[in-house]
Amino acid sequence: MRILIIGNGAREYSLGYFIKKNNNDCEIFFCPGNGGTESLGKNLDIVSYNEIVEWAKENRIDLSIVGSESYLADGIVDLFKKHSMLVLGPTQKAAKLESSKIYSKEFMKRHRIPTSPFKVFSDLKKSISYLAKCKFPLVIKADGLAAGKGAFIIKDIAHGLSVLNDLLSEKKLGDSGVKIVIEDYLEGEEVSILVLCNSKSYVTLLPSQDHKQAKEGDLGLNTGGMGAYAPYPLSDNEMLFIKERIIEPTLNGMREEGSDFSGVLYCGLMLTSSGIKVIEYNVRFGDPEIQVILPLLESNLLDLLYRTATDKELPNELKWKDKKSLGIVIASNGYPDEYKKNIILPELNEIEDGYWVHAGTRKAGNAFVSNGGRVINRVVWKDSFSEARDVILSDLREEGWERFFHRRDIGYRVLRKEGNPILIAIIAGSKSDHKKLDDLFKVLNHFKQSYIFRTISAHRQPDQLGEFLVACEKLDVKVLIAAAGLAAHLPGVIASKTLKPVIGVPLEAGSLSGVDALHSICQMPPGVPVATVGIDNVRNAAFLALQILALDDNVLKENLINYRQKWKEQNA
Repeated sequence: MRILIIGNGAREYSLGYFIKKNNNDCEIFFCPGNGGTESLGKNLDIVSYNEIVEWAKENRIDLSIVGSESYLADGIVDLFKKHSMLVLGPTQKAAKLESSKIYSKEFMKRHRIPTSPFKVFSDLKKSISYLAKCKFPLVIKADGLAAGKGAFIIKDIAHGLSVLNDLLSEKKLGDSGVKIVIEDYLEGEEVSILVLCNSKSYVTLLPSQDHKQAKEGDLGLNTGGMGAYAPYPLSDNEMLFIKERIIEPTLNGMREEGSDFSGVLYCGLMLTSSGIKVIEYNVRFGDPEIQVILPLLESNLLDLLYRTATDKELPNELKWKDKKSLGIVIASNGYPDEYKKNIILPELNEIEDGYWVHAGTRKAGNAFVSNGGRVINRVVWKDSFSEARDVILSDLREEGWERFFHRRDIGYRVLRKEGNPILIAIIAGSKSDHKKLDDLFKVLNHFKQSYIFRTISAHRQPDQLGEFLVACEKLDVKVLIAAAGLAAHLPGVIASKTLKPVIGVPLEAGSLSGVDALHSICQMPPGVPVATVGIDNVRNAAFLALQILALDDNVLKENLINYRQKWKEQNA
């Protein structure tokens, strides 16, 4: 079978990877593809939609799969159908569920699908007048496609006014933001449900959870997604509600309105205290959700896609591996704002129960280099989410990955349920301090202790420091380690803003060999203590943090006792 996959991201790579893995005789083409897809098939350099369809016809493509939302919104599926070519994806009319937030919200209202209350605006003055009467937080969404960057959680009136001005006056999202939706903020956990559907039937894939914000603790700017895990643990009653009150009314509603939906329906849901509600629809496979779902699928992916596209009956249930899958996105520094390209990636080691998912990469000689904001994903599946995450973070400690960034807390909610919460936060004053912290990381990794790590200057980035401490509260961090040289105000500033134990690590820098940092850290006023270790003694900082945690963890306490005993025997 000859397959054409349209798009250039991680979603398209993942689809091609698992189609090829289970159907080795398939010939796969990617348009335009990325650096990684070249290893799975052939990349095409065709831009015109008419030329893409013509190429598919001339080259006897058996099935075309449209991965990217922009192609769907522009109506490429209609072109394929006009030429009687088999294609997976909804028509342009049906794709409005994603391409217009206003249409989708009004559709849900018409068909009584649970969602948050909303108002629609295109006039700046009217939207400002409405905003002045609102309670915060709330959400402002651009009507059109914005690559995951068109939704803004508004904390206060000043923030709201700034976003309204950017969208409606400055037009920073172009035509996508000339109309907006202002809706109530929904509190709860987000869940993604992907549905394969045609006119005859539908079948759901495993529930998953995406992490959209750029920074730990779900803070920072919205992105296309910084990582995901599957399966998300929904109950049978919750799945029944989702099918009966959301999926089926959506498909029936589209049929009633003359837009029979065929392809992939993505339901972005919020599990609130007042029930499950729809945040958004997408009309294609979620990215990065599909990257963690497909490794667990035992049913034949290509057969499912072909049956969907040919309007054949889909199975009631699919077969899945009894594993936990987790993926972390590695992004270019600066993303989702400005970032540099052409940064060389380290060597990509392969393992049996994991894979690298190429997103914004291109081939340069024998190496891969960055060619986008979200560069590559690392996905691993194991018996537990904790084990999968540990493998990924171990890979990303290799030299070269420091040129990019990633979130260390992907899956933090489910890790907490597994009994492996993130309890330690580490803050360095500057990037030049990173290498000095290697032994600290080695100790924590030896004891399999999860942690988050950030570089923040107390002088230059006080707002970022405050935001990071908010993330620490959200993640249930119990101990903070702050390392800095010279004047070394960082540990003291942190201690003044939290009641959690703070361990200060003075680092050697400048002409005083770290003595200035030592005195700066330990000379704190009464009531604002910092536990201070010796200059550059990062190992003791790690052990002190572990001993604090061991007060409530007998297993960790026993491991520390055994470690100390072995050390005594080896150094007797």
